[in-house]
Amino acid sequence: MKRRILVFFVLLSCGVLKVNAAEVALLSLFDEPQLESIVNLVAQSNLDTPLSPGQTQESSQQELLALEPDFKGILIYTLLFSITILGFLTIALTKSRRKTRIANQQLAAKNEEIRLKNVDLLQRNEETRLQHEAISAQRKTLEEMNQVKDKMFSIIAHDFRSPLNTIQGVLNLLHMDVLSPEELKNMLPHLTRKVDYSINLLDNLLNWARTQMNGLKVNSITFTLNPEIEETVAVMAQLARQKNIRVEKNIHKDCMVQADPDMIQLVVRNLLSNAIKFTNPGGLIQIDTEPKDGKIIISISDTGIGMDEESLQKLFKQSGYSTKGTAEEKGTGLGLKLCSEFVRRNNGEIWMESKVDEGTTFYFTVPLAEVLEESSYS
Repeated sequence: MKRRILVFFVLLSCGVLKVNAAEVALLSLFDEPQLESIVNLVAQSNLDTPLSPGQTQESSQQELLALEPDFKGILIYTLLFSITILGFLTIALTKSRRKTRIANQQLAAKNEEIRLKNVDLLQRNEETRLQHEAISAQRKTLEEMNQVKDKMFSIIAHDFRSPLNTIQGVLNLLHMDVLSPEELKNMLPHLTRKVDYSINLLDNLLNWARTQMNGLKVNSITFTLNPEIEETVAVMAQLARQKNIRVEKNIHKDCMVQADPDMIQLVVRNLLSNAIKFTNPGGLIQIDTEPKDGKIIISISDTGIGMDEESLQKLFKQSGYSTKGTAEEKGTGLGLKLCSEFVRRNNGEIWMESKVDEGTTFYFTVPLAEVLEESSYS
């Protein structure tokens, strides 16, 4: 800006110094009659005296040139006044621009400060939201644990204690020699069911407690699936015979899987127990296996009472959901929860299909370790 003002003053000075040359050039542009008219006009406006008839052109030019200092002074004063005004305007404009620049810088700094505060506020809001979600998740977990705890105490107080009381009563009668051999023989199936139920319940409670305490570890090994299923079916055969239920197997004999054999046995035992529980006397239970996409699908189907869509939705989602079987067998609702957890821990999936009065089929998958090309069936 200072350079521009200096250049302007230099150019203006040069213009003042060249006024004489400009005036001379101006006079040379007019002929004598025109000069005479100009002289008369200037004389009338500045001297207020008209030209006398005796005045000559030379005298008129001399008088016009005599007026040159007055014109030059007026022009200089006008230029100086213009320069002064322009200088004040330039200074005012410079100060205004400087103030505007400073104000813009301060505004930019304020905007950056506000932006940083907004970023910090957003981060704090996100942290607060995550904390609220974590607290809500913890609250939900605690509520579920309290519900399961209450359910477990109820099971221990009633479902587990009741069979033991029955067995204790029978043993007391035997000790007092009150029961005859025929009466004892008739009571044995009932006692067997009570003992099997108690053992199964105790296993589920212990396994559930271990999963809740995160103390249950998966011992994944490679093993042949068929012997594990055969062993589990043999354990459950007595319950099936008591209800005259036939169990058929169609299992790949040499199928090798990668999983925890104890967990797989527990899953099969619980699913088979459910099938026996909800199958009418004289029914059929079918156990099948089918290799597919690097896994083997194990299915346990029955010809039992089945269930509707609403019950299907509750089965895996609602904790402790259970209904009575065809022989009024009770359940705890923990079996399927354990099955779902154990299958998931062994990298498998579990699902089911059911129709009312047609039966139910449970499916779950286990990762294959090796499948022989020539597979036979047991």
